[in-house]
Amino acid sequence: MIVNGVPFELDTSQTDLVKPNPIRIDLKLKAGTLMANSIWWVTLKSLWLIFFGLLMEQAYSQSPTLTLYSLSELNGLTDNRVTSVFQDSNGLMWIGTENGLNQFDGSAFRIFKRRTNDSAGLANNYIHSIVEDSSHHLWIGTQNGLSEYDPEKNSFRSTQCSIPIKNINVMQDVLPDNEGNIWIGTFGGLLKFVPAQKLFIPYVIPSGKLSDNKIFSILIDKKNRFWVGTFNGLWRFYPDSGKFERITFGENNSESIGLIIILKEGSNGKLWMGYWDGGIKWFDPETNRGKTIHQAGLSSIIEGIAEVSNPQGNYDIWCSNLVKIDEHENVTQYALRINPPIANYHVSKLYNSRDGLLWLCTNKGVLIMDPLKQLFHHHYFPQQITHQSISFCQNDQDLYVGGAGQHFLKLYDSTFQVKKAFSLWACTVG
Repeated sequence: MIVNGVPFELDTSQTDLVKPNPIRIDLKLKAGTLMANSIWWVTLKSLWLIFFGLLMEQAYSQSPTLTLYSLSELNGLTDNRVTSVFQDSNGLMWIGTENGLNQFDGSAFRIFKRRTNDSAGLANNYIHSIVEDSSHHLWIGTQNGLSEYDPEKNSFRSTQCSIPIKNINVMQDVLPDNEGNIWIGTFGGLLKFVPAQKLFIPYVIPSGKLSDNKIFSILIDKKNRFWVGTFNGLWRFYPDSGKFERITFGENNSESIGLIIILKEGSNGKLWMGYWDGGIKWFDPETNRGKTIHQAGLSSIIEGIAEVSNPQGNYDIWCSNLVKIDEHENVTQYALRINPPIANYHVSKLYNSRDGLLWLCTNKGVLIMDPLKQLFHHHYFPQQITHQSISFCQNDQDLYVGGAGQHFLKLYDSTFQVKKAFSLWACTVG
């Protein structure tokens, strides 16, 4: 193949047929007892998971387990150190690693790697970010420049920013806008790339602090507001004027300060922010309010955030290491025990594909799980119903729950609505 006058050949030497490798992961609550105002309803039945056309039944015995699928170097992935995952408009999955780009169609990998002195390949093999524009071209931010992939021509076009700013080509996050521009968050500031002119335009936060211009994450929300997550907190960017506005909230306006690793917009319009050593926080642009989610044992380092719909029609926020936050900001933290054990196991970014699967980027490959096939379903009562342990018994699709006082015994249906309330007097014999 000839690309821009240069012979170009895709690297397919490492392409193998992938047989998804199931591993068992014990998913257990860190809290060992039921809370007095909540209940964990565990259905000990076979869990069916359809994944890549593969139907699998996992029976549960003594130790409740959740089966996740693993993709790693053993399956043909170029590198276990996975940095990003993206699903294109054709449904293909793209997996970026520290040593190459991988296309996955559900059964086999296709490998893309930069060769020495290859002007028609990737800008660099260390991939940070993958997105798609309205023309269905992929844009890949790398450790040393920007690459564009044309699926029809099956070719790359790569470029580097020649503006003399330190680390300007460390392209951490890439984002197309509605006008055909490509925005790039770099470790040297914000860049706008105009493809038609092959032109980079820099935008630097004029605070004088290098940390303000080290950008991990950028976001354009549903109302076309532009947000920038930096080593020194959250900023709003105004493309028309090129100006930046620092966003502050919380006590002494200090809660927004810190190293932001990831920005994600929720379905309710809130911005969710994952911090390095600051946990997870949200900011509401409509009210200018923000909040840090506090939970004992919750990690202070949040590298990945994804929003996933649940069976109740609401949305849950999932964070690195499988921490879930529901619409009421109730936090469920799971402990992973992998069998067989994997040393130094670490989850970073998360990605939610259109089929609802959650992809976990790790230093040992990719893990894929279906959040809707959870073993545990957490239901909260509007108030505390007992100071002691909750008693419950399942009857077909209904559930009897025993508490104290007026909550002595109630019958709930499958949607956890009260069907009947029993009093202590009515249940007394004689």
